[in-house]
Amino acid sequence: MPISIFLPASMKNTTLFPMVPMAWPEAKVPMRISLHGKRTDLENTSKFSGFTLMELVVVMALMAVILSVSFPRIRTSMEADQHRRAVERFIVMLENSGKQAYEKKEEITLVLAADGRSMQGTGGEGDIFDFPDSFGVQTMRRAGKDFPETREIGFYPEGYSDPVFFWIDGVRGRRTLIMHPLIMRVEVVDGFIFPEGWDHE
Repeated sequence: MPISIFLPASMKNTTLFPMVPMAWPEAKVPMRISLHGKRTDLENTSKFSGFTLMELVVVMALMAVILSVSFPRIRTSMEADQHRRAVERFIVMLENSGKQAYEKKEEITLVLAADGRSMQGTGGEGDIFDFPDSFGVQTMRRAGKDFPETREIGFYPEGYSDPVFFWIDGVRGRRTLIMHPLIMRVEVVDGFIFPEGWDHE
């Protein structure tokens, strides 16, 4: 059965549930953006997001100082390494010449060039050894009275060599390379020295 509600005539234009206008709190406060007011977080962040010209100049100046100090040391280290490797190759050449003379049963003679910058077999035979700019042969001497200078060293099929030593000078300082004749091995000694017992008639 439907239910009917009868209202008095005086209440026909009356709202049973009055509507109250609602508003969010944020809506009551107008948002204002000021171009001259307090900086926002984004503005503060962008202030430190890059380098100033002065900071870049300081960094570049520091880099220039570091390079000026480290580059000479790097160059010296590279030259010293080149010197070491060249000396090692020279020693290997001398010792290998002794081995070849013994194995092939033939005499091998190495000759130092007049300018002291290279060494090769007699008559231009065999491999040539070019001394690098990092070091050079100051003198080449042999055993005997007053250690006479020589430009040749011989290796013999019997298994020995001429008693010869070299004074070399370079970025790693002065050193003496002694070719021991009976064992055909090269000894490296710091400084310019005369092998003990080699000064004889």
